[in-house]
Amino acid sequence: MATAGPDAARNDVLRQVKDGGRLELIAHQLTDMSAGAKQSRLLIANQIHRNLANNYGPPPGSAEENFGRLLREDFTPYRDELIISTKAGYTMWQGPYGDWGSKKYLVASLNQSLKRLGLDYVDIFYHHRPVPDTPLAGGVLTDRYLNGIPEDSRAASQSQFLSGAQLTEEKMAKVRRLNAIAVARGQKLVQMALAWVLRGDRVTSVLIGASKTAQIDDAVAMLANRQFSERELADIDAILAGI
Repeated sequence: MATAGPDAARNDVLRQVKDGGRLELIAHQLTDMSAGAKQSRLLIANQIHRNLANNYGPPPGSAEENFGRLLREDFTPYRDELIISTKAGYTMWQGPYGDWGSKKYLVASLNQSLKRLGLDYVDIFYHHRPVPDTPLAGGVLTDRYLNGIPEDSRAASQSQFLSGAQLTEEKMAKVRRLNAIAVARGQKLVQMALAWVLRGDRVTSVLIGASKTAQIDDAVAMLANRQFSERELADIDAILAGI
């Protein structure tokens, strides 16, 4: 078993926050905790921030239950070295208080999450609703759609977060121009996008939602090149104008 402890996260991948604490530059959302290989890979990548949600599964709630089991079996000695976060905002149960953002829903959901996780507290709890035009745009700012819509992609699955109709030729032309900048930097597009989010200390930590271990590897590899030249930033701004 890979170990997590005081030295699991190096100082160069941590960023100071206002209360004096530190968060990793990259944290992974554990959307499907049925995949043991993914969890092992996260440990190899030395991540100490585990991010969940009340409805992650399937079925909803199972990701928290499975992570709670792993925590009890393997990581209890390291609880004080881990940042564990969860969230609520999407449908968890039927009725007027099983969705969205009322105080009653959020408080009830947190209590349920703590029971599933087997914890007395989580380090971060927040509202689970997307901000419009978020950086990775449901996977658009990766190399996934540069040459069309793959059959196994989110856009092909009728996802509520990304549809094929959103991948207009105008938007994809901009994505290809961004990809050219990334290639010139020696990066994949997703790596450049993550580095751009973290530029200038504007964001403390970026959450990724990976479905494959290779996507985690790509995100972590971004840390090797997080700096932008003034020309690169200007070119990116020009491409993004009007999106």
